[in-house]
Amino acid sequence: MSHELTTIEAAMGAVSVLASRLLGPGVDELGEISRDFARYWRLRNLMAIQEKVEKVLQAKGLDYGDLRHLSLSVGLPLLERASYQDDSVLQDKWANLMAASLISEESDGRFSLDVMHVEILNQMARLDCEVLEFVCERGIDHQDEQGHIVVSGLDPTEVEAAFSGKLAHISLEKLCALGAVQRSIRSPLQVARSISGLREILAPTLVGLNLYVASSGKTPRWMKEKGAGE
Repeated sequence: MSHELTTIEAAMGAVSVLASRLLGPGVDELGEISRDFARYWRLRNLMAIQEKVEKVLQAKGLDYGDLRHLSLSVGLPLLERASYQDDSVLQDKWANLMAASLISEESDGRFSLDVMHVEILNQMARLDCEVLEFVCERGIDHQDEQGHIVVSGLDPTEVEAAFSGKLAHISLEKLCALGAVQRSIRSPLQVARSISGLREILAPTLVGLNLYVASSGKTPRWMKEKGAGE
């Protein structure tokens, strides 16, 4: 659909050059056609996402009486950013994020939507979502009895190996820049005496982890092992 929109906009641009010579000021009317199509395209995207949200809530056995409202400062950016997404897989992410944000804190209590979640997801492509999932699943070892997250030693090369043939390293850089993944340096048990003795590891940030859980609708492996349900 995005390719279709680009093609139409390019065609409108080319036609407007000729039309401006023929019609003069009347060419402004053509701009309305393009804007009307864009509004229709965004509305159709939101309708698709709305259907997905309904399915998520129904699967959880919830109705509108169980839901809470978002503040306009969060809800409006959420709707606007989501309206530009025509990829079905990424629409699922937006639908899950919306559903998670609507569930009352009393019944869920683990996620509170912030504008930063909206802005980060808005800049993520399919591969970015897949890489974030991998880091959230493999970058954390377990959750201890006190509920503290214990980070594992996930090496960046493991990510690249898991996504062989894809530009996973670019996604990693992007996720780090967005604040969803963090890099740190781990040294061997003995104090390293040189840079070569240091090792880089990856782990999700708290924001990235919350975004993954909310937008994927999944429960991480290490949370399941502790007894958390789907």
